[in-house]
Amino acid sequence: DASTADYGAYLAAIAAELFDLADDQWSPAPGTLDAVVASLTVQRPGPALTPEKLANTSYKSTLAPAGEVRLVDGSYEDGENRISVTLAPEPMASGELDGFEAAAVLIVENGGGSGSFVSLAVVLDVGGDAINIASTTLGDRVSVSNLAITDEGRIVVDMVQQGPNDPMCCPTLPTTQVYVLAGDQLVMEEETTAAIAATGESGPVSAAVIEPVAYDTSMPPGAQGQPRHFVFAFDGDNPDQAQQLGNGYVAVYPVEEYKQIWAEADDPFVADTLAQIETLLTDRPAAPQPALPVLPPVPAANDLAAQVAYLDLPDGAGVRFVGRFVQDLSPVENAQLRYLFQGLTRDGQYLITASIPVTTSLLPAEPQSLSGAEYERFVQDYIGYLEETTATLDAAAPGDFVPDLDVLDALLESVDVTVARNPLSPRSLANMEYKSEMAEAGGALLQNGIYTETVLPGSASIITVQLVPFPLAYGRLDGEEAAAVLLAENGGGSGTFVNLAVVVNRDGVPVHVASAPLGDRVQVSSLTLEDDLIRVEMLAHGPDDPACCPNQPVTQRYRWQDTQLVLDDGAHDETADGSPLAGTAWQWLLTINSDEAVTVPAVTGQYTLVFHGDGTLRATSDCADLSGSYSTGEDAALAIDLKTSTAASCAAGSQHLDYVFDLMAAASYEMAEGKLFVLKEYGGIMEFAPAP
Repeated sequence: DASTADYGAYLAAIAAELFDLADDQWSPAPGTLDAVVASLTVQRPGPALTPEKLANTSYKSTLAPAGEVRLVDGSYEDGENRISVTLAPEPMASGELDGFEAAAVLIVENGGGSGSFVSLAVVLDVGGDAINIASTTLGDRVSVSNLAITDEGRIVVDMVQQGPNDPMCCPTLPTTQVYVLAGDQLVMEEETTAAIAATGESGPVSAAVIEPVAYDTSMPPGAQGQPRHFVFAFDGDNPDQAQQLGNGYVAVYPVEEYKQIWAEADDPFVADTLAQIETLLTDRPAAPQPALPVLPPVPAANDLAAQVAYLDLPDGAGVRFVGRFVQDLSPVENAQLRYLFQGLTRDGQYLITASIPVTTSLLPAEPQSLSGAEYERFVQDYIGYLEETTATLDAAAPGDFVPDLDVLDALLESVDVTVARNPLSPRSLANMEYKSEMAEAGGALLQNGIYTETVLPGSASIITVQLVPFPLAYGRLDGEEAAAVLLAENGGGSGTFVNLAVVVNRDGVPVHVASAPLGDRVQVSSLTLEDDLIRVEMLAHGPDDPACCPNQPVTQRYRWQDTQLVLDDGAHDETADGSPLAGTAWQWLLTINSDEAVTVPAVTGQYTLVFHGDGTLRATSDCADLSGSYSTGEDAALAIDLKTSTAASCAAGSQHLDYVFDLMAAASYEMAEGKLFVLKEYGGIMEFAPAP
């Protein structure tokens, strides 16, 4: 209507007038407000896993009486007990584990003697705090060259450790270990080693793990690219540089990784050369003609193959010969001769190579010069010259070479590559067969942790048997390596029956040997396995609890007896002294972190905490009911143990693990104005109020 049109015209006129106003005609001036807005910054908590923070946090300790030490600027000293603990400045690794930013570092401990005990420590960024969630000992005076956290969540350790005959000072066993984080434990999945038996005649040996080198053609005259591999060097040569400097070396390569690097670059050289080596070792011709297949590739021609012999290794075979690599047509010189070896393990998974300088008195000690005419005649009969030289070298005895070829043969024949896979690793436990009363055949072969079958043909009801990923425990039962795990079984109804299962390592194979029922929909928070005893902490159903929601803290102990799990007498309801904290249900209000950042629950009332007078506690989060234990001491000291998983089944964005790790970092408490304040060991305060 007319009034609406007039109002619109009025607004347009006002807008035009305001648009033309100068900056100083406003109060406050728009330019001033622009500057204020432009200056705004969003303050976020700083990264918890900086080198500085890693050097100033607490770590588990194998020597300290308390089992834990707090480093200051990377070190800890206990003069009374002669204990020193340091953080190795390198190597370090960063990545992601179980959804947390993570770091892998090395902790070195000394108890006053000559030993330096090296541990792998995994640190997680939990709510801005650096928490050492798990550690494992690598050995005494081992030399760790590299740490890595893979995209798949594995921790890879490259090191040289002591072999069976090595003195503690001088390790020579190159090793790659792969670990997985399972809750608060580091479990080794795989270990690869290569041993060599050096003698006094072959000289002292040193070893290294060489990190991968990407495929590259930018450096003429030939392509390069190598996977992670082991190298042995001799007579004081540096194994890290032996291959580049032309020193003598023995190397061990993983075949599939080697082929993959070159295949991804559409270069078939490595795959073709490996096929030629395999054919040579299968056919074993007495006098194969050069050029013989050699890896790693050498940017020169291999035109000599004398003293060819086939050697048997502990788990494989190879061919050795005396050869050389040249880039022109020239006489054979002593300085060019190499003892060359190419071998494969019996399963074809590892390539073993060697290139070691040798000399012989059958050749001139110094290079021989040729005139122009002499060189022209030499070139015209070059093939005949090589054949004659090969025949001369073939007629020589092994001892006519320095080093003696028999000594070098014995060195290569001693190379032993070992790959040990842990049959009780989480990956193995999730892909094995378990006994099951619900499965029709009496057994359930899990794949990636789960097994399903229909109740009846055509039925919509499904039987499921599932491995609970956490908690799990490792130890020994009746002298055998064992794992205690949880199986959740459902027969198609509403009940989910949780069973304690024991798996042992039988000759490298995981075998399910016994089970014990824990109950329907019980919630297990902790498993331990020690001294043939398995301890289970859980929430079970009290007399008035609905089936969905067990609420009674229970501790059960199972003893290994006559190949069965037997419930220990008096195993229920372990108690502790009364506590002043008992009697109130608390709800979490907020946490002030060590960097002063404030965290509040997304939904008020979902995060609760109840202390019981018997030393147990119950906590809830947005996605879990938790049980645990606590203790109090002088000066309001407080310790909380929830034994929770770092891989809880919670929705994205859940604050469950931040809440749990904050509770487990409790050091003391205060009560004021009706509220509970929990002071964290690493700095920061959690604030609670009575739950309504």
